[in-house]
Amino acid sequence: MKIFRPFILFIETLLVLFYVFFEELVWERLIVPVREWIEKRIGQRVIALIDSLSATTAFVIFAGSLLTAEGFGLAAAPVALLVNPFVGAILYLLKVLMAAFSFWFFAQTKSKLLQIAWFSFLYEKTIYFYEWIKSTELYKSVKRCLAAMKASIKEYISRLPKGELRKIYKSIKSLFKRSDEQSS
Repeated sequence: MKIFRPFILFIETLLVLFYVFFEELVWERLIVPVREWIEKRIGQRVIALIDSLSATTAFVIFAGSLLTAEGFGLAAAPVALLVNPFVGAILYLLKVLMAAFSFWFFAQTKSKLLQIAWFSFLYEKTIYFYEWIKSTELYKSVKRCLAAMKASIKEYISRLPKGELRKIYKSIKSLFKRSDEQSS
C-alpha cells in the first residue's frame, strides 16, 4: 500500500486543483452570473412549462444541454489552436452559456430528475465525491493559500499609483510580442 501512496496523493492533488480551479474561476466568475441572468430573463411562464415536464422529458433536455455544452468545450481548444483563436473563444463562451443553462435547468427540475433511479444513484455518488474533496486537508490548504494570494494581490493592486496596473499590463504584453517576433 505504501508503494501506491505517492500515486494516490498525486491523483488527489490533481482532483483538488481541478475542483478549486473549476469552483473559483469557472463557477463563481462565469456560470453563476450567467445563471442569474437567465433567471431574471426567463419569466414565470417558462418555469411553469418546465414544471409540467415529465421526468423523462426533463432528463432528455438536461442531458442534451449538458452534452452540447461539453461538445462546445471539447471543440473549443482544437479550434482555437488549429483554426482561429477567436472562434475557439466563441465556442468556449457558448460552452459556458450552455453549462449555465444546464445547471439552471437542473436546479428547476432536480426533484423530477432524481425520480430516475440510476440518475439519483449517480447524483448521490457525485455529491459524496464532492464532499470528500472538500473535506480533504489538501483542499482546505489550497483554499487558504488561494485566499491569502488573492488578498495579497488585491492589497498590492490597491497600493499601486493610478495607471500603474495598465503600465504593467502593457509591459507584459510587449514582452509577449517580442518573444513572438523572435520565434518567427
